[in-house]
Amino acid sequence: SIDNDGINILRQGALSSEDLRQLGSVMITLVCTGNTCRSPMAEILLKKLLAEHLDCELNELQSRGIMVESAGVAAMNGSPASAESIQSMTEVGLDLKDHASQQLTPLLARDADWILTMTNSHRDAIIQTWPQWINKTTVLAPSGHDISDPIGGPLEVYKACAEQIKQFLEGRMPELKTLISSIPGQ
Repeated sequence: SIDNDGINILRQGALSSEDLRQLGSVMITLVCTGNTCRSPMAEILLKKLLAEHLDCELNELQSRGIMVESAGVAAMNGSPASAESIQSMTEVGLDLKDHASQQLTPLLARDADWILTMTNSHRDAIIQTWPQWINKTTVLAPSGHDISDPIGGPLEVYKACAEQIKQFLEGRMPELKTLISSIPGQ
């Protein structure tokens, strides 16, 4: 049954309770090139913003029906976040040490309710590959501007990139709040 408190499993059926939870959740996927700099920082920053909005811990988001992922259009699976990305996030109290990069796959793209890209070229690559996802794929910056890749730059460039990402995520909060309000029990 579904009510204002969420989904209650009355009996086990063809779908497990975890399958039902995933079907009733919202997934936001943040995308850059290699999934080691911009999109991992965007992922953890968005988790923080959403946890603050919902007055919960980051690790409680999934149980609240919110999944935030990051991926790369040209990522090698399993690479760690760059040292500068890890340091930038550590300095604001967030942990990227366990991040492992992943390629944006057809399954990730399909399951996402909203795909936010760091650049227009990332958006274009996704739409060229999966034209059916044009309506749920957009550039993170509300203005449509690209977020420059900090790869190879000093820590200060990463910090500036993270601050820019945070500002753009904050600019997207009205849309994110609307998306979250569609989750049963929110």
